[in-house]
Amino acid sequence: MKKIIFICVFFFSINITSAQDTLGLAQQNRIIKGERAFEAFSYLKARKIFEKVYAKGYVSARLLKQLGDSYYFTADYKKALKYYDLLLKDYNNIDTLYKLRFKVCSNTFENSKKNNIKTINSDYAIENAIFNTKETDYAPAFINDKLLFSSGREDDFAIKRVQDWNGEAFTDLYFFNTEDSTVVPLPKTINSKYNEGAVVYDSINKRLYFTRNNYSNRKKGFSKSNLVLLKIYSIDFINGEWKNLQELPINSDEFNTAHPALSEDRKHLFFSSDRPGGFGSSDLYKVEILGNNVFGTPENLGSTINSIARESFPFLLQDVLYFTSDRAEGFGGLDIFEYDFTLQTLTNLPQPINSPQDDFSLIINPITSKSYFTSNRKSGIGSDDIYIFNWKIEEKTESEIVLYDSETGEPLAFCNVEMTQVNNNKVREEQTNEKGVLDIKKIDKTTYIINVSKEGYLTDGIQFTFSEKDNNQIKIYLKREQKELAVGDDLSNALQIDNIYYDLDKFFIRKDAEVELMKIVLLMESYPKMQIAINSHTDSRQTKEYNMQLSINRAKAAYNWLIKNGIKANRLSFKGFGENKLLNNCKENVDCTEAEHQKNRRSEFIITKM
Repeated sequence: MKKIIFICVFFFSINITSAQDTLGLAQQNRIIKGERAFEAFSYLKARKIFEKVYAKGYVSARLLKQLGDSYYFTADYKKALKYYDLLLKDYNNIDTLYKLRFKVCSNTFENSKKNNIKTINSDYAIENAIFNTKETDYAPAFINDKLLFSSGREDDFAIKRVQDWNGEAFTDLYFFNTEDSTVVPLPKTINSKYNEGAVVYDSINKRLYFTRNNYSNRKKGFSKSNLVLLKIYSIDFINGEWKNLQELPINSDEFNTAHPALSEDRKHLFFSSDRPGGFGSSDLYKVEILGNNVFGTPENLGSTINSIARESFPFLLQDVLYFTSDRAEGFGGLDIFEYDFTLQTLTNLPQPINSPQDDFSLIINPITSKSYFTSNRKSGIGSDDIYIFNWKIEEKTESEIVLYDSETGEPLAFCNVEMTQVNNNKVREEQTNEKGVLDIKKIDKTTYIINVSKEGYLTDGIQFTFSEKDNNQIKIYLKREQKELAVGDDLSNALQIDNIYYDLDKFFIRKDAEVELMKIVLLMESYPKMQIAINSHTDSRQTKEYNMQLSINRAKAAYNWLIKNGIKANRLSFKGFGENKLLNNCKENVDCTEAEHQKNRRSEFIITKM
């Protein structure tokens, strides 16, 4: 994507104030000019200046960030990788955001070399749309039987102006008529001399929501930083004409609001914004539509969907959200992700929908399965192209998995269940409830390998083909792990019993320790010939004599507790070791945390006879 079609997309400053050169050195003047251009999002201008400074040996963390960003935000990830790599190698305490951008660039570069053939899903045949041009074509949207999209193409209706920040033409909205393959621009009531971008059409209320630079009534709106940012506007289609152009009240001159999408019931508007309070560079939000250009309070979609990266271009199909992100988990650049609100699962779509380049702005027709998205992959005609494919809509069913103890027949609560589709390795991870039951919603009608596990039990797995609901109840019986106990074993390790910890300078049994001691009581009742030695230890924060006596008292406290709860004294012994067997380096006069010291304040239970 030579043009960042993100929430930060279309950033540009119409007015850059000039200033007198007050510094004497030529390189300092170049840096000042470059920073002004960079802050105005004129990345091409800034890059030329910064490259000259860098070539003369002037390097700083700030300069490397700006050089990397000037390529990153114009989708030249290979060159951005060079400067981010230098930044992370040569400087300390770099923001996590730059580590993320380095990872995205690295993924793009590595996956471009590998081509990631193993991850390609052959179910999807991708075609370049016939209406693409050598200019930018992106952000498809359905509007009745037509397709609406944004483009920087030249036409007979307007003289194209060029943007400062990326050297490309401003974009307008166009209709593509699928019947006769004609492309027609929208009227000037919508298209302006600046950018019009991502849209969504409300076919019920005949209202178009669209993204535009902050420009209305032939006037530009500026932020305090002198930038013309993005806003969402609406306009109604009445008697064959577009009327009632309005700016949405959720906008602001001080931050971007863009990429509208609608819920299926048309009661909520979803959008992308870099407003304050988000998780990353731009987040996804939703807001209730109350009517008459009145909206509720925007609600952030949360940290599962949003990340430290840039989230944008939402699209909703029933209860599934599709969106774009440059988070580190992708193939590289921008990727398209799927979030299922019912299952609460987040999935990165496979190749060839995603690629090592930028892939974004997916829309799906649920009736025809005809789907569109945008990409700047190498097979394209222009800088960004729109691609077409048929979305494979999986048939869904419901099921129920119940886990049991094979010996007692009792249900097993909170078992981990991992289901992997045989045909595409798609993994789904869930957990049984307190009754040992897992209700599965919206499972694909296909074959899965189901693996189940629970601590203390042997992992088991089956292969199962989901079909109709009445055939889909699955019962799985897990066998207990058989642990052979032997003389010398520490019960804390053998049966995953926590060590008995004590408070500083204390030897009474804490409430949390009583739980672990009761496990030992029950175990020794099961092994009537078992005898154990209780070994107690302290930390180093007292004299050796004091610690030795304290450890003896602690061992005796555990000894007495076990006797009090039914274990005969002849099956028990105890000994204190003081600070002689520390588990870490927290010796005398060593500065350690309280948690580190507490690891040394412990009791062990060693089998001496079986």
